[in-house]
Amino acid sequence: MDENPTSLTPNDGGRDSRISLITRFFAILAVILAVTTGALLAGQFPGRPILLLALLIIIFLVVWDNPNVVAHTVLDWLPVLVIAVGYDLVRSQAPSLITRAITEPQLKTDEFLFFGTVPTVRLQQAIPVKTNSGSAQWWGYLMTAIYITHFL
Repeated sequence: MDENPTSLTPNDGGRDSRISLITRFFAILAVILAVTTGALLAGQFPGRPILLLALLIIIFLVVWDNPNVVAHTVLDWLPVLVIAVGYDLVRSQAPSLITRAITEPQLKTDEFLFFGTVPTVRLQQAIPVKTNSGSAQWWGYLMTAIYITHFL
């Protein structure tokens, strides 16, 4: 007889499995109720990070301690899904971080070091791209060619 507790044979359908099934059902219902209540209180549809987090919790509740082979496969892939959802959560915060974290401190430092004017503005003022007749100067083409090499 196989006494392996990790075997993938279905359980006997006893009282413990029914309690586990009822507990899971109410836990899933609680997650759905929490997301719905939060959406109603906020007055808007929940964002993608909240929905993905709720979906991960529901997936975990469905596949945990489930003897089905597909459930074990999903459970094995759950850490990868958690990392992907975490990445998406951080990425969703990026628009508010980019302007503060990357641009603003450097811009303020340049303005402080160069007496209120950013050096690139002075450079653009010092090198006119067009002549009085409206045609471009030869160095404008050279600068464009150098700039394009960045993408090659």
